[in-house]
Amino acid sequence: MRWLYISKASNGQFYVRIEGGNHETIAVTETYVSKASALHAANLIKAGGGTIVDLS
Repeated sequence: MRWLYISKASNGQFYVRIEGGNHETIAVTETYVSKASALHAANLIKAGGGTIVDLS
């Protein structure tokens, strides 16, 4: 299982952090100006399997 965390960066933009089943970070996306864009990216990744967690 993959976990997809939406977080807010220090510059106010948003990004998605992808964790594996052992809660180890697999990848981090680029930053997005809007939370909606980050959520869209997370949903595209989720299509391959995973759970989205909003930490922003």
